[in-house]
Amino acid sequence: MRRELLYNPRFLCERLAIESINRRRLGQLRKTVARELSLGHIDSLELLELVKSENINVIYDVGANVGTWTLLARAIIPSAQIHAFEPLPGHLQGFATRVSNLKNVTVHPVALGASNKNCLIHVTDFSDASSILPIADASRLHFKIREIEQASIQMCRLDDYRVAHDIPLPDVIKLDVQGYELEALKGGQECLRSAMAVLMEVSFAEFYCGQPLFAESYVSWLTIIFVCMRLPPPPRPENHCCRPMCYSCERQRGARWGVDGQDLPLLSRSTRHRPLAARRSICAPPSASDRPWAA
Repeated sequence: MRRELLYNPRFLCERLAIESINRRRLGQLRKTVARELSLGHIDSLELLELVKSENINVIYDVGANVGTWTLLARAIIPSAQIHAFEPLPGHLQGFATRVSNLKNVTVHPVALGASNKNCLIHVTDFSDASSILPIADASRLHFKIREIEQASIQMCRLDDYRVAHDIPLPDVIKLDVQGYELEALKGGQECLRSAMAVLMEVSFAEFYCGQPLFAESYVSWLTIIFVCMRLPPPPRPENHCCRPMCYSCERQRGARWGVDGQDLPLLSRSTRHRPLAARRSICAPPSASDRPWAA
C-alpha cells in the first residue's frame, strides 16, 4: 500500500473510488458465465455494453487464447453466435475446457492473415505473448519474456475461410493477435464491411519486430475503412465552380459562391477561424472560364 494514502485524503478517496468501480464491474458478471474472470480479462466490458443494443447476432473472436473474452462476450450478449479463431494447440485445449457448457460457440484452429499459407508462430514462455511476429527487445526488457520455440500453423484469409466453412458474416469483430491485427484485417475486408463494431488492440511501443504502432495503425485503419466501405466522395456545395474551394471555409463558415462570382456574407467571424483576407486568398473568385453562365 502507498504511504501517501495514510496522510493524503485525496489519494485515499481516489483509491476507494477505483476499488468501488472495479467491484461494481465484477459484480455485473457475478451471475453469468464470466463470473470467474478477473479484472485483467474484462477491459472490453463497457465497449460490449455499448454495442449490445445494436441487434448483435454474430461475433468473431480473433485471437481467442483460452476463451476469456469469449466468456465475457457471451455474458454481455448471451444470444450472439460466437466464432473464435486460435491457432495454438495449448490454447485450444484451454478454450475447449472453458466453453464446454456453452452453445453456439465454435472454435477454428487457424491464424488469420493477408494470405493463405503455412507459417511459423513464435511461441514464448508466456504463451499469451506468442505471435507470428518475432518478439522485440522491449518485450524482453519490460515483460521478461523469451522465445522458446517456433511452431508451424495454418494461416487463412478470413474472407476465404468464412466462405469455405459457411460462417455467417460478423456484426462484431475483436482482434488481439499480438501486433498482427492489420494483416488479419487485410484478409477480411468483406467481413469488415459487414461489422458494426471492431475492437482491436494497438500499441504505442514496438513489442514485436515490424509491429505497426498506434499512428500507423490509425492511418492504415482509415485506409481500410474507405476501401471496404466504398464510401462516396463528399457532396459538392450548390452552385459550385470547377476550382477547388477551401473546405475549412465551406464547412465552418458556410460560405457559398453565387452565380455572379461574389461570396455571400460570412456566417461567423470568430477568431478561431482564418482571417477574412487569408480566406479570400485561398478561395479566390472563379474566373470567367470557370463559370460560363456569368459570361
